[in-house]
Amino acid sequence: MGKRRPSGDGLVRKRADGRWEGRIVVGHKEDGKPIYRSVFAEKQGDLMPKLHELKDQYAGVELTEDSSITLGEWLERWLNEYKKPILCPSTYAGYSKDIANHILPYLGSKRITQLKTAEIQKHYNRLLESGRMQDNGKGKGLSNATVRGIHMILREALDSAVREGLIPKNPADGTSPPKIHRNEKQVLTKDQLETFMKLIEGDEEWYDFFYTEIITGMRQGEICGLRWEDFDREKRTLRVARSVDFVNKELVIGETKTDDGKRKTDTQ
Repeated sequence: MGKRRPSGDGLVRKRADGRWEGRIVVGHKEDGKPIYRSVFAEKQGDLMPKLHELKDQYAGVELTEDSSITLGEWLERWLNEYKKPILCPSTYAGYSKDIANHILPYLGSKRITQLKTAEIQKHYNRLLESGRMQDNGKGKGLSNATVRGIHMILREALDSAVREGLIPKNPADGTSPPKIHRNEKQVLTKDQLETFMKLIEGDEEWYDFFYTEIITGMRQGEICGLRWEDFDREKRTLRVARSVDFVNKELVIGETKTDDGKRKTDTQ
């Protein structure tokens, strides 16, 4: 067996078609065979700057055999292996919907190593202009918040691809996602809270719900998931053990994160 060629090792040659090729090793397959990346030029003098740029781009990088997969294939793996175990069902459903509707139709067939920053930026601009799938009176484009959420998903997925040795750097890092203009939140004063609670004190179910929400800061799904077994009268403590969500018109009960950072879910 020949000596394994280290990453960064390369060569310059004149091809049969008359062009010059500069090629470097950027990683290795499972059987040890090298993975190459190449640049081309009509003249040798024009090739060398391109070759130096290629070497700088892949310096310190060791790609794996999976670097040939498409963005769509990687997003499917990332979503199910990295995110599904730690996301609550509603958040996972939101990720899946955004990926299926707003990323895969445009960029899913692109090889992950060929994805460019400018291409991603153009995609964001396209979503802002005409990304809405249905005309519901809100215009053709997606909101700034929605596009920024899509950017966060894509950037996180590509960060994982860098750590897995699929790409040398994250092309989403150089983009400029739209800014979100948030309205200042209105917080009720103490007097307003007391007035509100007096108005609903005759309603046993809603009074308990809002009282629990106000004094604990729990989310709606967490309050709906409470059981009597979660309340310790002696210790005067309340344990948040699960959350209730509706996902695709289905009631889903998701437990809070365990010590290993994963969630367990039951569907009813």
